[in-house]
Amino acid sequence: MNPPSSVHSDDTKKINERRECRDAPILSKWAVFELFALQELAGRNCLGGGHDSTLGWAGTHFEMKKPLDELKIDIIKTAVFNIYPQQNAALRKATWMKCIKKINPNVRYSETVVEDSLITH
Repeated sequence: MNPPSSVHSDDTKKINERRECRDAPILSKWAVFELFALQELAGRNCLGGGHDSTLGWAGTHFEMKKPLDELKIDIIKTAVFNIYPQQNAALRKATWMKCIKKINPNVRYSETVVEDSLITH
């Protein structure tokens, strides 16, 4: 059993106000970056899948990316749709896919930040 999450929907609401987000994808991106620790993002993306490569002595090593913490993502997703409601399930699904497209490339960038911080510290 997973420990209770320290992420709450009010956190996402505060991020939306502070960052002055104008839509669901922008809010979801900021929520992920503010509510996940950098170490929680390394080697992961919203849905899992895709490859994470590292270069070592034996050559390049590929691992499948793992999904981000589902509980935290569900809390963020619910909060995002409370702030930016969609008219029906099809629009919610389409909007969430736009959110994922906004989050995943930025998670990839954060991996470099994590690797650099581990090397320099």
